[in-house]
Amino acid sequence: MPRPVRQHDPVPRPIRLPAEGCRQEEVAGLTWKLVNRKAETVTFLKTKTSRLRTIRLDPDTLTMLTALPHFLGSDAVFWHGKGARYLNVSSRFREMVRSAQRVGTPFRPFRCHDLRHGFAIRSLQNGWDIYALPKHLRHSSVRTTEIYLGYVPARAGTKTGTSITVSPG
Repeated sequence: MPRPVRQHDPVPRPIRLPAEGCRQEEVAGLTWKLVNRKAETVTFLKTKTSRLRTIRLDPDTLTMLTALPHFLGSDAVFWHGKGARYLNVSSRFREMVRSAQRVGTPFRPFRCHDLRHGFAIRSLQNGWDIYALPKHLRHSSVRTTEIYLGYVPARAGTKTGTSITVSPG
């Protein structure tokens, strides 16, 4: 059951979706009508490539979305103030990183977009097909995705140094 509506939500929560490979502006513009809880998917209308993009949500992300408070009169999933969507995700993310550093949280600073890169690398490490991943990430070419192969640890006995399937799919 969703949490009750709150009038102000000062903490942005769009961090989980870049970890799913989403771009930060896709997440910032996400509206509830684009979230299909039953199908466990999210569809993005405004993408870098101007093409619709639908991704399947993992159970943790779906749980996080289900627990988010709704703002009456706004369809924005991630909102602040009086229901407005976040407009400057990068600077807000940097602000959160600085805040964590001030209280002594031990970690190396990173950009919000680095979560997307991390998703791509982990997906390849976990055996995603090199032709399926660019479709999920909405890369215009598999060559863009191949850049991440350099970050995948080599495994003995495989042609590319990974266990990745490279046959067209």
